[in-house]
Amino acid sequence: NDTMMMTTTLRCLLFAVLISIAGSFTPPHAISSSRICVSSSRLYVAPSDDNEFTTEEVTAMDELIISLTREPTDESRRTRVVALFSEELAKPNGAPKRFTELFDSVLMIVGDRVQTEARQRALEAGPPPPAKEEEPVVEDSDDKPAAKAGFMDRSPDERQLWALVDLMVQTKTLAKKSEGKLGTGGAFN
Repeated sequence: NDTMMMTTTLRCLLFAVLISIAGSFTPPHAISSSRICVSSSRLYVAPSDDNEFTTEEVTAMDELIISLTREPTDESRRTRVVALFSEELAKPNGAPKRFTELFDSVLMIVGDRVQTEARQRALEAGPPPPAKEEEPVVEDSDDKPAAKAGFMDRSPDERQLWALVDLMVQTKTLAKKSEGKLGTGGAFN
């Protein structure tokens, strides 16, 4: 069905983008087994320096990420993310590294959960109605194809999955840029 195909396409796109930006990719199941820890009193994502994140930190980050995926437009979400990362990456000591590790780990968890929930809803909904014929692209006054409202016509699940992919790309880029690892001296070439 279309939702499953869209999900598979987004996963492939996410994988390709992550490989090109980060140089490596840690799938959610690998994070789950190596960095997500559950004890009788705490759920935490273990950062690379073995200082655990608290349940409150993980929960707050989860809520933040979900709120970002629900922004009405790509532009508003991207603006919020830039402001958030600018503030967090300007903090002293190990705070920027801790923040980016927590954000990255929880983003993978949220992405996996949202994808699973969307897949379940799609299965429960049954097969989609027959596809409509594609609408022709209308030219605007500048002889450029007019933007179709297609993205907003997508289901809430598809928009949220797209937002998660977009967040992954944007935040990886912002983190690499702040570390000076994107281009030369943190600038695009």
